[in-house]
Amino acid sequence: MKKKLQREFVCKLCGMVFYSYSANAKYCMDCRYENKKKEKRNYMNNKRHPELLMNKYRNKSLDETLLDIKKYNKKHGTKYSYGEYIGRRDCGWL
Repeated sequence: MKKKLQREFVCKLCGMVFYSYSANAKYCMDCRYENKKKEKRNYMNNKRHPELLMNKYRNKSLDETLLDIKKYNKKHGTKYSYGEYIGRRDCGWL
């Protein structure tokens, strides 16, 4: 089994050089906790309310939804499947 090597990184917040075994490390130990709190606060403030989104599309039957997908694909020259279309619609990308 290979032993992991520590890599050198520069913290995105404070610019300090730190070492980590993880290839995805972005923050030093001092900044990691503060950034985690900030990200959670932003997520809680900006998260969508699924019940509002569901009410917007709840009255459509499967046939109507499939017809919407067909119209959208024809208009925009795409080939989205049902899952791709629903995912993009629910995320607000359509």
